[in-house]
Amino acid sequence: MFDETHDPATAMRQRRQEAEAQIRAKELRKVAQGHVLMAGFEAYGNGMNGKGLFAKVNTAAKWGLIWFAMIAPILLVIDQRW
Repeated sequence: MFDETHDPATAMRQRRQEAEAQIRAKELRKVAQGHVLMAGFEAYGNGMNGKGLFAKVNTAAKWGLIWFAMIAPILLVIDQRW
């Protein structure tokens, strides 16, 4: 008797379909991650263009880092010389 549930061709076809579904799901996750990243960039850009608290804090942080980058090397040189 031929048992349809143990047919090797059916089993292979089912495994191939499962593998293809996993590959498609992985590709969709990659695309979704890209969309999330772009949405984050868009929200950041919109926040920076506004006049709200986020824009002010970000501008203050930017200027603080610029000043730190200018002053830190001077302080390191002074520390080495004394």
